[in-house]
Amino acid sequence: MNLKTIAALCAIMLLHTLSYGQARSSIGFGLSANHPLSSDYKIGHGFDLQPNIRVSDKFAIMPELGLKKINSNGRFVYRNGYYYTTIQNLNTFYLGLGGKYYWNSRWFAGLMGNIHISGGNEDLISGGYGGNATVGYDMPLDARNNLEFSFRTDLMQLQ
Repeated sequence: MNLKTIAALCAIMLLHTLSYGQARSSIGFGLSANHPLSSDYKIGHGFDLQPNIRVSDKFAIMPELGLKKINSNGRFVYRNGYYYTTIQNLNTFYLGLGGKYYWNSRWFAGLMGNIHISGGNEDLISGGYGGNATVGYDMPLDARNNLEFSFRTDLMQLQ
């Protein structure tokens, strides 16, 4: 080994510092249960991918990508004057953007707007826009991890 290599290795060993960083932003996966206001549908479920981008101690930007499965009760509907069909399950994909306000370090409230597209009833495809409101709590697990519990209501008009 030459002298420059030995000097560089010694400098690296002497200047080594252990450090930790705290990311203010995160990404999460959510599961949900849903029940539409229409009596034609029963309880369904959903999945969400939710990044959380903290822009300050009080505010966060919250994009979201999700899927909701809305289960039908199977009711028959008379259509076009001559045949019956059943109301089918709906799959709704949505993309949203909103924000959260932290009124202290753990409790928050948020509002979001979204666009969605739904499919079901053989060839039915519809789309639209909607929104949601949420309140929640961030429960710390350790110095770097926490769990977010939230109660959220979504408003989407489905055709």
